[in-house]
Amino acid sequence: PDASAIPADRAGEFISRRGATPPVTTVNQSNTTFMYYSEHTFPAPERNVAWDEACVELADEILHEQEGARDGNGATSPDSPLEVLRVWSFDSPVVVMGRASRVGEEVCLERCKADGVPVLRRASGGSTIIAGPGCLMYSVQISYENRPAWRSLDHAHR
Repeated sequence: PDASAIPADRAGEFISRRGATPPVTTVNQSNTTFMYYSEHTFPAPERNVAWDEACVELADEILHEQEGARDGNGATSPDSPLEVLRVWSFDSPVVVMGRASRVGEEVCLERCKADGVPVLRRASGGSTIIAGPGCLMYSVQISYENRPAWRSLDHAHR
């Protein structure tokens, strides 16, 4: 198959194991760089958080496969590292904690439980957020192989 279709097909297969497959399309294509764009919002807040984590897991799988496929000259397989831009929202109020957030310091679990607000933890860092309808969420996953200058946070925030 065409190399540009491989990551999208793999993403769909990978995410379908979690119960749904959001639409993924190519927005930018050059000889070596592909970025997929999605505007899909899952009805369940847990699935929205799981989608981002699944994309990172898939990117890691593809990277490890590429490292294992290097030939004697250092060339890799034709698959491009997975890059994704996702724009989405939550359909109801939710509290999402960062990877290292501390529940007792940042979340009132009793109040969330009483109000029926789910408390989730994302795989990425950052502080705890409160989100819900009207809050635009976005996730960006880039490859340092494709964009080595972005390793510097100063450059990434320009």
